[in-house]
Amino acid sequence: MKTSIRLTSLAFLVLAVSLPTSAALAQTKIAFVTSETTDGSIDEPGFATGIASADAICNRLAAAASPATISASAVADGFKAWLSDSSSSPLSTFTQATVPYVLVGGTQIAPNWTGLVDGLLDEPIRLSEHGVQPAPPLNSVQVWTYTSASGADAGHGFNCLNWTDQSNVQFGGYGLSSHAIGSWTDSSARVCWELRHLYCFQQGSLPVELQSFSID
Repeated sequence: MKTSIRLTSLAFLVLAVSLPTSAALAQTKIAFVTSETTDGSIDEPGFATGIASADAICNRLAAAASPATISASAVADGFKAWLSDSSSSPLSTFTQATVPYVLVGGTQIAPNWTGLVDGLLDEPIRLSEHGVQPAPPLNSVQVWTYTSASGADAGHGFNCLNWTDQSNVQFGGYGLSSHAIGSWTDSSARVCWELRHLYCFQQGSLPVELQSFSID
């Protein structure tokens, strides 16, 4: 049974001190490397080839993951691929979080957006949506990005014709998911017919604020 309590100003003060702050309630934002791979023509059924399809892949994989690794609230926030083309990049399209980015499982990647794009991660983005490391095709899992460490496009033009090409004559920029330095996102470029992973980042409105409470 709910009991109504009229609080004095002193009681309000005591209660306010005992309640968690908005910073303590702030969310983290999950990032993962996809368990699936794609060639340079990124094509998810029902979506335009390119970044729209890459975002759709991220959201499909996040939704299919166990709630123990990616919660329903994280899925509801939506995910975007860390991927640039000639007209957009994470710098221009991402929600720039003021809270930590973390791996599946909670290990911090960066304290916030500023830390994410400063050229040095706290931890490589090495875990998939399932919380395990994908099997690498070479010495490290290679990830399509065409994105610099700042979040802007890499500038060299190797983006598989805006992620619509799967030939052996066009190239796409990639990063290495075992790296924490700038090469995590901007390592080199390879032909577009090869298969590589994607990075996916949780989006959503930020920060979470304490707005209301009730006493039962």
